Amino acid sequence: MKKKFKETDLPIYEAVIDEMDESTGFKLISIVRDPAIGIKAMCFSEMDKIEIKLQVVEDKQLLIGPALIPDLKIYRNDQYGEYYTIFRAEQIRKMVERFNRSGSNKKINFNHSNKMIDAYIMQDFIIEDPVYNNARAYGYDNLPVGTYFIVCKVEDKKFWDSYVKSEGFSGFSVEGLFGMRLIELSKNFDIEISEIINKIDDISNILKS
Repeated sequence: MKKKFKETDLPIYEAVIDEMDESTGFKLISIVRDPAIGIKAMCFSEMDKIEIKLQVVEDKQLLIGPALIPDLKIYRNDQYGEYYTIFRAEQIRKMVERFNRSGSNKKINFNHSNKMIDAYIMQDFIIEDPVYNNARAYGYDNLPVGTYFIVCKVEDKKFWDSYVKSEGFSGFSVEGLFGMRLIELSKNFDIEISEIINKIDDISNILKS
């Protein structure tokens, strides 16, 4: 029987793309209720607590906020077990470049389902300076350099009224195909090394963050 990890003892994997494989990276933005980065979470590099509150502009039907934050430990519990995933700033930049190059700004789905939404990314950028950046104009003063930031316009009034206003689906999550690179082993020394190796081989799959 596998032992259940304590969250502080979990292995950490870095999400990466294959430079030679254009199919890797994120291909869709999903509008969700509880995005992984929308709660208090621990920053892997600075070990600081940061709190993200995604904005909803009702009169313009806009959703505003970060989609990816570098070095943020995102807790996972799926068929591969419990672990953390992080996105490094360099990998985020490469993923965003590939996403925009493919013209995917209208590929918006609902809660990681097959339901596509009549919406588009009106503005997106990577934060380059901790002080002088466009995110501060929207009230985000503490996002680190390397954060991928989105302003999304929802055209579908029925969807907006039914889900964003009524049910609170107001966060961003990326969806795509990523490789996973182990960067820190579990602190639970009872774990089998073969289990870690198998996880590295198996976990390169569609990751929903």
